[in-house]
Amino acid sequence: MPCSICHLAGHNRTTCPQRPVPMTMPMPTQPSIVALAAGFEARRAERWTRDDIRSEERAARIAIIVGSEATYIDASDIHAARAAAATIESSARVRVRAQQLIRIRDAVISTRHQLHPPPPPTPVKIHEKIPIPKHISTQIWKHGHPDCMICLSPTTEENFTLSKCGHEYCSTCFSDVRLLKCGACRQDL
Repeated sequence: MPCSICHLAGHNRTTCPQRPVPMTMPMPTQPSIVALAAGFEARRAERWTRDDIRSEERAARIAIIVGSEATYIDASDIHAARAAAATIESSARVRVRAQQLIRIRDAVISTRHQLHPPPPPTPVKIHEKIPIPKHISTQIWKHGHPDCMICLSPTTEENFTLSKCGHEYCSTCFSDVRLLKCGACRQDL
């Protein structure tokens, strides 16, 4: 099959020597991550100095209004004091609100139990297998001496059990907790 560009055999369009080189679009210049980080740090430092100047001016005005000597208060001390006060105040508020919510929850639970007491726990129902009465199964055993359907062992008159669907088991297999349905007809035992 010939090349779709030069129509010569022996190569395809991806390996054709006459294939035009696709034009590459110039990539937009993006600032490097380092330049972005440097700009961010510069703006953050500028914001901090502005905040420091404002807090120093505010401290000076407070000192003048109070009438005391204008002592210099460091901006970091002001920020630390405000942060500590806010933390103490918010944690106290959170603690009080949590105690209120606990009291409300306890009151709701106690009134709910007074109006509607919880129901008593339901007993766990154990799957009880009821075989056909022994006097009937003994008559069937005497008639034919059947083997157990599960373990295929010969049964005796004492260990022969007949399920309510009429199939034969030894007493060991019939009392096994894993046997919930009859092995022959799949009815519940």
